[in-house]
Amino acid sequence: MSIYVILGTPGAFDFQAFSDATRRSLALLAPLMELRSINSKVTNEIVVQVLAFARAIKLGAEAAQKGFTATEDIISLSELVDRSSPQERAEYLNGTLELASEAYTEGKEAFDVFRDVRTKIFSLSDKFNFMLQNPHATPLTRTRNQAEAARRSFEELKKGVDVLEAFGRHASALAQWWDWVKVETDVRGGGQTAVVFDDSSLKQKSVVDRWKLLRNQFADYTNMVGLLEDEYPELLSAGVVVGLAHQGRPSSSRPRPSKNIRTDLRRVLNLTRPKDTKGASSGCCSVQ
Repeated sequence: MSIYVILGTPGAFDFQAFSDATRRSLALLAPLMELRSINSKVTNEIVVQVLAFARAIKLGAEAAQKGFTATEDIISLSELVDRSSPQERAEYLNGTLELASEAYTEGKEAFDVFRDVRTKIFSLSDKFNFMLQNPHATPLTRTRNQAEAARRSFEELKKGVDVLEAFGRHASALAQWWDWVKVETDVRGGGQTAVVFDDSSLKQKSVVDRWKLLRNQFADYTNMVGLLEDEYPELLSAGVVVGLAHQGRPSSSRPRPSKNIRTDLRRVLNLTRPKDTKGASSGCCSVQ
């Protein structure tokens, strides 16, 4: 049996709309961090959801970082097609598959987080309004004017839910963008499963030029998120580094377990990773 991994032509992605949705989402969410000064179960739950949405933005940024690195890899590979061995290119492409697998997972998880936050934010709306209208429910540590400002921020968030939905759509689309990595199976033949990479598209100038355009677009997005980290430190400063200077090739460690995986890529990666047995090698890969 043979498994063919085909590097197709990458599709376009609306980076301008994704960038706009990212900035507008953060502008809506940031004022709600003021609710931390109200010591109540409802406001604490709202802040938890705001931070959860910030995590979705971080996941989207991580996926974009991997997109940048993948474009760098593919462009470099296109320069080696005519002066490298099939085995060398197959080994190189394993790193690209790791990127594709991890970025797909991060994009899908960003969408899942958004979907959960949207549901929970609306379920908290009535509880929040009741708390503000009930003098006994409003903590004495907060003035009525401050509470009213918090209410307006929350109402603005509800009115701007289309902004959050736009971010969710773009995060999902970014995950689907990786479908340029296609996996096909030919069940004919017996013996050991062979993995065959097809990188013939990289001999086409138009395809390579598209990769170069995408590299610049991914770079612009990740750098923009880096600037937003400075603008919204309470939301974005912890846990994620979004600078191209820190982006390298993926580590050899496997991504954390997730339901959001491309099983076809996982299967290929399991076949192409070096075996743990001393002196053993997969020996299964080639480039056609």
